[in-house]
Amino acid sequence: MSRKIPRITPEEIQTIKDAQAGSMKAFNRIFHRYKGFVDNVLFSYTKDMDEAKDLTNVVFMKVYDKLSKFNRYESFGGWLRILAKNTAIDYLRT
Repeated sequence: MSRKIPRITPEEIQTIKDAQAGSMKAFNRIFHRYKGFVDNVLFSYTKDMDEAKDLTNVVFMKVYDKLSKFNRYESFGGWLRILAKNTAIDYLRT
């Protein structure tokens, strides 16, 4: 399981911008592109893939809420990793 941050392409930057403009199709492309990456980051904290997959949905709800303010496109994978890590930590605290 790789937790390596996926490289972002110019096409993906455009997809992020389209999602920010309200395109659910673009947001779904982001979800499917990065879902495995987020699953793996969360699994490294929870040690349970079912919990990690449940938390992945929580992470992407946060992405959806915060995406309109995101503007550092080249660091999208790092931003996702931080959201996933913080979500996992919050979950483990409860």
